[in-house]
Amino acid sequence: MLDLIPAEASVVACLADRETLDGLASRHRSAVRVAPDELWLIGPRAGRTDLLTAARDQLGSRGLAVDQTDGWAVWTVEGDDRLEIIRRLMFAAVPDHRPAFVQGAITGVGGKVLYESGRLHLFVPAPVGHHVIDRILTVGADLAPVIQPAAPLVPAGAGR
Repeated sequence: MLDLIPAEASVVACLADRETLDGLASRHRSAVRVAPDELWLIGPRAGRTDLLTAARDQLGSRGLAVDQTDGWAVWTVEGDDRLEIIRRLMFAAVPDHRPAFVQGAITGVGGKVLYESGRLHLFVPAPVGHHVIDRILTVGADLAPVIQPAAPLVPAGAGR
């Protein structure tokens, strides 16, 4: 069984030097490192304004925080076959430890995966979000994928 849940997520990109972002990450359990000078804060869509305000307040003049929520389609994948489907969609190795954050091509589309215990979250550019779900339904048909109602994304912890 494979549950596909449209995630109501917010994505706030924070740009600054490594040390500044390390300090910001220590204050947010939802922080994921995208690059040495970029960190994402992720959370439920309903909290996007608060997340952006907190990031801007904490960065001050040392960095930039930008709401990128509308640029990403996010899906939570749950079920016993969640790792099997990501292996079919992505060449990147599945990390052994959780939480973990991996970047790479998902069905040929640049994306990101936040691995948590019991679930994973797929982030792909919004204009191609439909493509990823179509591919999951096609290449994972034998895994009995079911699209569930949308739910807020509440990350269990950070991935680096």
